[in-house]
Amino acid sequence: MKRFWIAVALTVLAGPAFAEGWYADFGGSYSFFEEQAISDAVIPGSRGELALNDGFGVTAALGYAWQNGLRTEAELGYRRNGLDKVSGGAFGTRFTGDVDGHVSALSGMVNVLYDYKTSGNFTPYIGTGIGVADVTAVSDRLRVDSNDLNFAYQFMGGVRYALTDHVSLRTGYRMFATTAPEIQGSKGDYMTHNVELGLTIGF
Repeated sequence: MKRFWIAVALTVLAGPAFAEGWYADFGGSYSFFEEQAISDAVIPGSRGELALNDGFGVTAALGYAWQNGLRTEAELGYRRNGLDKVSGGAFGTRFTGDVDGHVSALSGMVNVLYDYKTSGNFTPYIGTGIGVADVTAVSDRLRVDSNDLNFAYQFMGGVRYALTDHVSLRTGYRMFATTAPEIQGSKGDYMTHNVELGLTIGF
């Protein structure tokens, strides 16, 4: 019996590693914002904050895994968060109110990742990427329906679990941000934190 459990443990530790070559990756995420600063909203020189509800994100990437642990990939992504509250002021006045609508970002990124090779099924990874994102804000109450194309960047890390030689599950964290978008004269930050779950399929 003892030998049986030793054999099981060795099988798990010596499980399949993700193969070198082309792969496709598909992911979904729980996306949330920190409170975002906005400026020059309605009144030049005004300052305020925008609070957003938690939202979602999806990504799809085509990449290549190299023998040295590096991976390079091209990725499309979409994230959307509902608007919650806006506050701000100018010239000694201050207001706070509920708002409707949403903020979204459609992105195209080029990523470089590194896999830490292990002897088992689990493979930790880290990565970064740059690209562009079209940030859109829509709100009937604020009379906003506009978009702005911006430079985008991201950092990610997590772990993959190999189910077979060609299929693995992954989970991790990703910070995605852009340079400050300008929406109908208002400038603000765009930065999301994303908890992800995805599937990677090797060819």
